[in-house]
Amino acid sequence: MTTPLEQQENTAPESVQDHRSTVARLKSEHPTANAIVVIFAIIMIWRGVWELLNLYLFPGSPTFSNLLSLALGALILHFDDFSLKDLKR
Repeated sequence: MTTPLEQQENTAPESVQDHRSTVARLKSEHPTANAIVVIFAIIMIWRGVWELLNLYLFPGSPTFSNLLSLALGALILHFDDFSLKDLKR
C-alpha cells in the first residue's frame, strides 16, 4: 500500500520529480548550505510576524504590546507543556 505522498510523487510531472530529486541531492551534498537557507527562511518569517505585531497589536502602546506578547508566548508554551528537553535530538 502506498502513502498519499508516494502516490502524489508518482503522478507528478517529470519536471517536478526532477526538481525534487535535485533538491534532495543538494540537501544531502551540502547540509551546511541547506541549514543556512532554512535559518534565513525562519528569520524572514519571524521578521514578518514581528512587524505585523508592531502594526496591529496595540500600536499606540508599545509597552503594553510587548508585555502582552510575552504573556501570550509564555502561556502558549505553558499549555503546550514546553520543555528544553524537547529540543534535544
